[in-house]
Amino acid sequence: MKPSIWHATGIIGLYLFIFIRGAAAQVGPVPVVVSLPELRAAPGATIQAPVSVSDITGLKVSAFDLKVTYDARILKAGRLITTGSLTEGWLAVHTVRFVEGSLDTLALVDIGLASGEPIASGVGAMLFLEFTVSDSAEIGQISPLIFSEAVLNSGTPLVTIRNGAIAIFESVLPGDFNGDCRVDFVDFLLFVTHFGLRAGNPRFDST
Repeated sequence: MKPSIWHATGIIGLYLFIFIRGAAAQVGPVPVVVSLPELRAAPGATIQAPVSVSDITGLKVSAFDLKVTYDARILKAGRLITTGSLTEGWLAVHTVRFVEGSLDTLALVDIGLASGEPIASGVGAMLFLEFTVSDSAEIGQISPLIFSEAVLNSGTPLVTIRNGAIAIFESVLPGDFNGDCRVDFVDFLLFVTHFGLRAGNPRFDST
């Protein structure tokens, strides 16, 4: 008895199903992207660099450990800010130190965050790193922001990283009061707190 065309089609379909299912199993879960931005700032400016993640919905993230290096000749690390981020209210440990053997030219921000309640869903900033640009920084200089470690939970989910940088520019934007090469709500607040002050007042700013 010769096989019918329907029988042959069924066999082909079964092989295709097995092949596609096997290929999908080999691909595995998509890693979470953890990234630092590329920013511009003027000498003396204080800026906030977000550490962002791709969609972590359903991944039960409750801990985040990272280390970021930067050029200490150009930048000085400041506060760790979680307000307005996915980790707001988490317990945070934050230290800054020079990298051994770097002759105080390379510094490291070492951060650990944890919470008893995992993040149910979200995408965007996990936290903000504050940096102040040196007054002696030269226009055109660039400080890379490089992950030497970025771990969610104890290594699951997997992570892929995207490094960033802060480039030094001379801000020429009207209304850019903090020198981060953009005009936003932070500049508005600086304007409001100095509005109406006259020369002789210790808080007077002629700029």
